[in-house]
Amino acid sequence: MRFLEKLPLRRPRLAARTARPGVPLSPTERLVRLELLAPGAQLQRRRSVLRRLLTLLVGRRRLVGTAALALDVVVVPATAAQIRHFPDNTQLGRIRFGAFPMAMLDGRAIRLGEHVRILNQKNTVVPPASVQGRSLLVAYQASKRDDIATIWILSDEEFRALHRRR
Repeated sequence: MRFLEKLPLRRPRLAARTARPGVPLSPTERLVRLELLAPGAQLQRRRSVLRRLLTLLVGRRRLVGTAALALDVVVVPATAAQIRHFPDNTQLGRIRFGAFPMAMLDGRAIRLGEHVRILNQKNTVVPPASVQGRSLLVAYQASKRDDIATIWILSDEEFRALHRRR
């Protein structure tokens, strides 16, 4: 940390530079002249105003904090229970992942496609190595080359609901 104390502070040299016709100002000089980039005391003054405003809104009345908490309570369950939509040609089954690209689907050996997408219950992509050796309920789509192109890992409830619909 001592080496930082010895480093000179770099500040724009505004005193030496005046606006001359035909010579453009640097972006930093322009911001300082417009007082958008406040040097020294002005910056401290603006920080204290923001602190007072934040204290008023959150600290004393707790209005913003309470509203944010209420919004969080309402929004989180709605997003947690998102409904996934599956294409019409989706099939259901139980898959046991082996060493990539091999797997067992409902007791028969299959080959996963080169660019297979495995999506978990949150609809995020899962690498094939993370599901190796696991047996899961899935919805899947076969490609035109008779390999599996997309796999959705299902919860028990999703599997039952999709099984009833088909």
